[in-house]
Amino acid sequence: MAGRFAASDSAWDRALAAMDEKQRCDWRDLKLLLDDAMLREYRESNCARRAAIEERVWWLARPMLSLAGSDARSEFLSRRLYTAFVEDAPSVYAMGFDVDERELLLRYGWPRAWSQHMVYAYGQGQQKVITGHEPAPAPPMLPRRRHGAQPRPQRLGGVARQGTPGVRARYAPDVARALLPLTHQSGIFRRGDSALVVVAYDVTTTPALAGAATRPGELAAALVLTKGEEADASIVRLATPGVRGTITASTSWGPMLMSAEVSARKQRTLARARYGMRATDNPGSRVSISDLLLFDPYDGMPRTLDDILPHVSSSQVVRREQGGDLLGDLQHEPERRRDPGVDHGRPRGQGRRGMAAARAHLVAPGA
Repeated sequence: MAGRFAASDSAWDRALAAMDEKQRCDWRDLKLLLDDAMLREYRESNCARRAAIEERVWWLARPMLSLAGSDARSEFLSRRLYTAFVEDAPSVYAMGFDVDERELLLRYGWPRAWSQHMVYAYGQGQQKVITGHEPAPAPPMLPRRRHGAQPRPQRLGGVARQGTPGVRARYAPDVARALLPLTHQSGIFRRGDSALVVVAYDVTTTPALAGAATRPGELAAALVLTKGEEADASIVRLATPGVRGTITASTSWGPMLMSAEVSARKQRTLARARYGMRATDNPGSRVSISDLLLFDPYDGMPRTLDDILPHVSSSQVVRREQGGDLLGDLQHEPERRRDPGVDHGRPRGQGRRGMAAARAHLVAPGA
């Protein structure tokens, strides 16, 4: 079922459902893959609670949240099945398929090729060394920390440092043999109790994606917003994406994960931007400002966000020879006298938008 992610996911669901509880719990076990931040809670949970954690982890681990089916989970379960095939089989390695080999296979996949060379070992002379080669490039398989959590500084030699955590598991997704950063600009705007997210992208400098844009149906572009569960995801796909485009999506107000994805399946190329966006309230503040969007100058004065969507820049970098405009909106909550016993409150998020759009022209230095 290579490339048929939804079908593979459903097949594994049926296989797991046919197992007894203990076997199913063993097959789904993620202790080898989780980082320290999540491992403690996972170990202290029973199988039912672990299942909820696993669903969340596998949702956020998908290389493309806009694709149906969890290809990362299917890959892990396929590795688990592969260990059963080779457990008692002959091995190219001197120690056979032992516990260490099993762990390496579950974390990094099975080798697709082998190479050998000779090395000198003290007291043994020339020895043949066999090396297995897993698929590459292979980015981290799982998210490194909980959605919305902030990275904790690490202390090294008494000095607090951000540091880069080690990679517990890797996965080379078939849809993203080339996984690239997406050139884009994003902004979040409040609309009552909802959040409107705007993303403008540009893939003109990525030959595989730019070429796919010239052939109908080969390029896909989507914006996904999630609070951490597949059930709450908002997914918007462009019907006819081009090398440049703007996508908008809405979700409930609050912190979220944003994933902007532009891909070409035939070229196995994915340009992606994925990070957390903080949509938070400021208690006690009468005025709050949205994110600011940089857009290309055009005739006329924007009155609403929709006016500038065709002109939103895909970058927040302003070149010296160019100018640019900024748009943002304000939420204004007027001060009111309070009469004890009378509720003067307005529903949360219903503050008056006192200024629909603010425009500021950026002038390049020396202009």
